[in-house]
Amino acid sequence: EVNSVNPVAEADDEDSVELEKSNLLLMGPTGS
Repeated sequence: EVNSVNPVAEADDEDSVELEKSNLLLMGPTGS
């Protein structure tokens, strides 16, 4: 990721990953 250069990106990444996991769990069963 290009944002990996940004020191703040590391902290944001953790939140983003959690959001992605939540979205996959919520949309996974219904979306697929």
